[in-house]
Amino acid sequence: MPFVFMVLHYPSADHRDALLRGMAGMREWLESQPGCLGVDPPLLSEDGRVLVGYSRWESKDAFLATGVTFGPPEEIPDGEIRPRERYFLSG
Repeated sequence: MPFVFMVLHYPSADHRDALLRGMAGMREWLESQPGCLGVDPPLLSEDGRVLVGYSRWESKDAFLATGVTFGPPEEIPDGEIRPRERYFLSG
C-alpha cells in the first residue's frame, strides 16, 4: 500500500491563482524525486475555498527523503487565511 501525503491550503480569493501556479511547480519537482508514485493536480473544493495537494509515495521514508520542510503548524502562510493542514496517510 503506498504512502500518501495530503495538504489542505486555504488561500485568500486574490491569492488562489498564484498558489495554483506554485503548486504546479511543486508537483513537477515532487514527481522527479525517487520513490514518488504520482502527484495529482491540485484539487479545488466546489466553493473555491480549499486547494488540496495529493501525492503518492513508495513509503513515508521516500517522501521524507525529499527534504521537504514544514513551517510551524500554527503558521498562516502569506496569501492564505488559516494554517495549512497536513496529513500523512498509509494503508
